[in-house]
Amino acid sequence: MSRRLTFFIACCIAISAPIWNGAYGAHSVDPDSFPGWPTSIEGHTLSERPFAELEAQFARDFPGRVARFSGGDDEWILRWIAEPTRRLHSTSDCYRGLGFLIDNERIAIDEQGRRWGAFDATNKTERLLVRERITAPNGAAWTDNSAWYWAAVTGHTQGPWWATTRVSWRTDGTPLLGSD
Repeated sequence: MSRRLTFFIACCIAISAPIWNGAYGAHSVDPDSFPGWPTSIEGHTLSERPFAELEAQFARDFPGRVARFSGGDDEWILRWIAEPTRRLHSTSDCYRGLGFLIDNERIAIDEQGRRWGAFDATNKTERLLVRERITAPNGAAWTDNSAWYWAAVTGHTQGPWWATTRVSWRTDGTPLLGSD
């Protein structure tokens, strides 16, 4: 290997090392500072629902807290995130792993003008509209997990963060939420 190539590789490793070990601007909060779960969301009273065993196993290793709720006609999955993590997966990846067909991925705007990542998920028995977003204490929001992750790792956002997933059951072919 030439000296230039060796030098170039060494520089790349030196520049990227702080990012991969979490030292480059990353902000963590004390997991004991968890404020508790909200009792309502968007006007709906939340009722906590138990996890299936696989979900419970994931929640145990998550850097923060995870819970599932029913509220109104929807299901809500709330994740309180204490530190930047790659364990915050896109909900579409989770549904694909469960055997759902994912279609019509888009950015959707709700009644309050907030942006959500949205997609349709279908299997043999269910048609779902799934929406997700991540929010920071200062009001910043992301519809894409990767964009949030890099903002968090580079110190452009401070936690703790909330990831909110809303699952609505579709009973006909009409959209439940408009797209941008």
